[in-house]
Amino acid sequence: MESYTTNVVVESNTEKRWPVNCVAKMDTGAARTSIDTKLASFLRLEKCGTTRVKNAMGSQRRKLVWLTLYWNDRIYRIKASVTNREQLSSPIILGKDVLEGELTEQTS
Repeated sequence: MESYTTNVVVESNTEKRWPVNCVAKMDTGAARTSIDTKLASFLRLEKCGTTRVKNAMGSQRRKLVWLTLYWNDRIYRIKASVTNREQLSSPIILGKDVLEGELTEQTS
């Protein structure tokens, strides 16, 4: 596994909460965690609004979903943006919403 990727577990939003193991890319420049459209659909994640995202492609509006994510022995319940990551190396980007707490703990 590359140094900027990590293993995470995400949980389905079904009656029986199924865990799914994924590789996520850590991105300290991303404000929010994002998840691939097809993975979010497969997990049946609950929609919870929209957000505007600015990136190298410009500005775009994205759907938000509630995501339960397990990483580094911690549980995160966050709003993740949804985008097509099919052509990219990982289905999940871990943004500052998850990483900042981890970085703070490691440097304390």
